[in-house]
Amino acid sequence: MIATPIDNEAPDDRSTKDRILDAALVVFAEQGFEGASIRKIVTSAGANVAAGHYYFGSKYALYSAVTMRYLEQLNQTRYEALDRLVADADGEIISLKSLIRAFIEPHIRFSATRYGSAYAKLIARFLVEQHSLSAEIFEKGVYPMRRRFAPHLAALFPGANEQQLDLCFQFIALNMSGAASQNANWDDDPLQLEADIEAATVFLTGGISALASLFVSTQTR
Repeated sequence: MIATPIDNEAPDDRSTKDRILDAALVVFAEQGFEGASIRKIVTSAGANVAAGHYYFGSKYALYSAVTMRYLEQLNQTRYEALDRLVADADGEIISLKSLIRAFIEPHIRFSATRYGSAYAKLIARFLVEQHSLSAEIFEKGVYPMRRRFAPHLAALFPGANEQQLDLCFQFIALNMSGAASQNANWDDDPLQLEADIEAATVFLTGGISALASLFVSTQTR
């Protein structure tokens, strides 16, 4: 089982910077990048506007910091899961289902936690809104993670080109974020969380397999 990658901090132990980051996560998740303001965020954090500018400089930088704060931790959990799969495979090709589970489980499991619920909404917005920050965040946090998984996906579908593999990752990310944002009762029903992780994994395994068959048929026309 992949552990939740975010430590739960007691509110009294948080620094001003951490309080601003936590508040920004909630405000950006609920109102999006365009709808949020630094004033609204720092007020929610119990801080002042000067503190927001001191720590982050701009709303743009604050949004990037919030997104990368959790993405980097989730990616580390993904890398650890992938490393275990590689070690267990001992040179053999890793199954598609195992790869997909290593990719999506940290995000879905985190979404059942206090801050993860807001983060799941934030990422769902991010994938749909595609604002000016998208390129920077993809370059810093998304593409490096995909490059770690890509060789193993390519080994399963040797006929697929880079664009087709990227389509697979997009399909996985969109469905993962959709599943994670529908987390109403996971904190009260851990068994349902486990069942939903398995269901999302099975669904995506079937979907990616179907996509891969289209890649082959397209190349043989």
